[in-house]
Amino acid sequence: MPLRGHLLPAVVMLLGSPGWAWVPNHCRPPREAVCNFMCDCRGCPDEAQCGYHGVSPSPGAPFTCDFEQDSCGWRDISTAGYRWLRDRAGASPEGPGPRTDHTLGTDLGWYAAVGTHRGRETATAALRSPVLHEAAPTCELRLWYHAASGDVAELRLELTHGVETLTLWRSAGPWGPDWQQLVVPTGRIRGAFRVTFSATRNATHRGTVALDDVAFWRCGLPTPQAHCPLGHHHCRNEACVDPPQLCDGEDNCGDRSDEDAAPCRHYVATDFEMGLGLWNHSEGWTRNRSAGGPGHPAWPRGDHTWNSAQGSFLASVAEPSAPAVVSSPEFQASAPHNCSVSGWEPQGAVLPAQALRRLC
Repeated sequence: MPLRGHLLPAVVMLLGSPGWAWVPNHCRPPREAVCNFMCDCRGCPDEAQCGYHGVSPSPGAPFTCDFEQDSCGWRDISTAGYRWLRDRAGASPEGPGPRTDHTLGTDLGWYAAVGTHRGRETATAALRSPVLHEAAPTCELRLWYHAASGDVAELRLELTHGVETLTLWRSAGPWGPDWQQLVVPTGRIRGAFRVTFSATRNATHRGTVALDDVAFWRCGLPTPQAHCPLGHHHCRNEACVDPPQLCDGEDNCGDRSDEDAAPCRHYVATDFEMGLGLWNHSEGWTRNRSAGGPGHPAWPRGDHTWNSAQGSFLASVAEPSAPAVVSSPEFQASAPHNCSVSGWEPQGAVLPAQALRRLC
């Protein structure tokens, strides 16, 4: 006779990290290991309904939701009648949406959509992911959307982490008549976060939008290894990272041990959080942050150090024909190390936090 759940044999094996337990036919990872872009349990049940289909078929393959089976845990959180639903072109051949999905390219394929027949004159439809955990610095969100010009007033992609919500992307068009791809880097995210895709319509826009093939690329942190390849750095949490990832201002290990003082003792970093640090004689630059105060369309949504709108960076305020200059002190190269300067720069004339590092 099958045993009831609470009568399972008392066979428990503690695994590598605190909070892990195994019982026959049940893998119970701790909460922070669920929806973290890594299959911690056989068959990957810990990644089911995480905004993507759980099993990543091969190393490096993305975690993708194509909406063919279900909604992958994405949920409509709209407060008006203008709402998201799982739909396909063949269900309403006379409707204003796309004639085919993006995955299969046929009218039998599924996607997420909002339509003109739902909602008030002015409303926003919001589609939210489940709670996700621990995105790597290399993480990218790629998706395909369909929104013909004149159908919607604005599209927006947001990331909520703790009490902070960052706008990763927004657009008021114009958009073409076909499926269009959006690729947005998320950066390193510690702990839990959610992603929200929203569409806004008003009295002059019909509001038809579709979303398909939502994929998280290179979002999983490295897994613990007993031994690292020759020359690689063994992190405190037993993960392995490539030598170029050491002391680069990014948390590649997942516990920041690749940025520790010991391996980085020859580096001097300036993150601009408390000022210019070693750098001075700033001309045509301003130390600023994305949150509060006047902003600029070319400025990043957050800094590089903390991936936060509260973090500081240097931004160019020079006129187009004028130079922007920031000077360092005089450096002395010390053998056997070569002297070099590296930094992080998004598109536009902005030096984000943790941008300038010296190795001498």
